Amino acid sequence: MKDWLRLPALHFLLIGGLLFAADAWWRRASRAGEVQAEVPKTIVISAAEIAQLRRQWYAQSGRLPDPGELRAAIDHAIDEEVLYREALARELDRDDEVVRQRLVSVMGFLSDDEKRDATALYRAALELGLDRNDLVVRRHLVQLMRLLARRPEVPRPVTDAELVALLEREPERWQRPAEVTLTHVFLSASRRGSRVDRDARDLLERLLGEHAGADRASALGDPFPLGTEVRHASERDLQRIFG
Repeated sequence: MKDWLRLPALHFLLIGGLLFAADAWWRRASRAGEVQAEVPKTIVISAAEIAQLRRQWYAQSGRLPDPGELRAAIDHAIDEEVLYREALARELDRDDEVVRQRLVSVMGFLSDDEKRDATALYRAALELGLDRNDLVVRRHLVQLMRLLARRPEVPRPVTDAELVALLEREPERWQRPAEVTLTHVFLSASRRGSRVDRDARDLLERLLGEHAGADRASALGDPFPLGTEVRHASERDLQRIFG
């Protein structure tokens, strides 16, 4: 047994296993550190980035920016960084077709394995963090956030308690006048002359005795220009119709 433990091959295997475990642990720790430091809370525009902004301005305009123009360029870069980080926080880069196609294309160019399918390439790109460093992906996510910012905000539903409080605060604003729906029987004074009052009493007695419905009652009266049915009428509406 002791001789077996002294074998160089066993020592090699043990040392290799320890090194492999240590390397795996270090990689996991590194990835965890990268996730934590992935989106720092403070936005810092470095001197190198400012110099790059100057070069971009010169390439576009043929001159260097003045202090005000440089300040505006820096502010624009900060705005884009804020939008980009917010897009990542909302995970807009996940399952986005534009991002997916871009990462598959980049990973396909970098990969030596021509047999990898699109899904495998996409996952490999995510593992390498290409979605965090690709300029095309970054611009797309910033554009998505700009579109979301311009989209009208959906109003929050009003609670029952808020409705009650509003009604108690401004009751006159929300009150509606009482409304009635009715069917009437019209007797024309111009047609019946002095008999109109007597006819009205006789007709009322007849209708009550027969328990006549609305259609039957209307048929026993005279034609009315506005019809015999009035729906959802307020007191003012009734005054306008019947005087």
